[in-house]
Amino acid sequence: MAAPVLRPMEQGGSAKIKKSSSTAPEVPNSARPVLGIVGVTAFYPMTVVRTLAQVGYEPQPATIGPSLWTRTPGRYYPNLLSYANFLRKREGFTVLFTGLTPRIVSSLTSTAIEDAISAKIRAAIPDRSGDGDKSVRAKGLASTMYDMTVACAAKTVGVAVTQPLQVVMVRMICSIASEDQVYSGFFSTIKEIYQTEGFSGFFR
Repeated sequence: MAAPVLRPMEQGGSAKIKKSSSTAPEVPNSARPVLGIVGVTAFYPMTVVRTLAQVGYEPQPATIGPSLWTRTPGRYYPNLLSYANFLRKREGFTVLFTGLTPRIVSSLTSTAIEDAISAKIRAAIPDRSGDGDKSVRAKGLASTMYDMTVACAAKTVGVAVTQPLQVVMVRMICSIASEDQVYSGFFSTIKEIYQTEGFSGFFR
């Protein structure tokens, strides 16, 4: 039986082991808006269906069937996919993207605001969780709490600023149920809300 071949040791007298990095590559900041638009657009039909169901618009009749867990009979409305397919057949494919413009503008604006607010907070109040003679667990907990506080503050500002766009989106989606052409367009919806309800109408 042949003896195993031993590889020579590298300089320093010990073999160097190359560690593989398991961290995922970071997404460039320039690509984030594009990815955001793609994600919002891809799942937006479900947003339309969910919003219509939440306001009580059920164009399809309920069916009687067994419960998933107790198997007792009950009345159930179609699922979201069936709901979306019904709207597509009745109104056309584009109806599933009603209100997409304010949704995209809201997403981009919210992301930009949250990044700016987060950067300002971190510059004004630096993270000092690593200072002192605290344990590794205590430092990790403090750092996590700091990140969560900054994220919550930035998200709150982003939601407050983009609330008018959310109102415009919901009004446009609800026009599918009411068949009201007043809220059929992005700018016409803004004009109608401002003229009939004033500035406070964008925060209802």
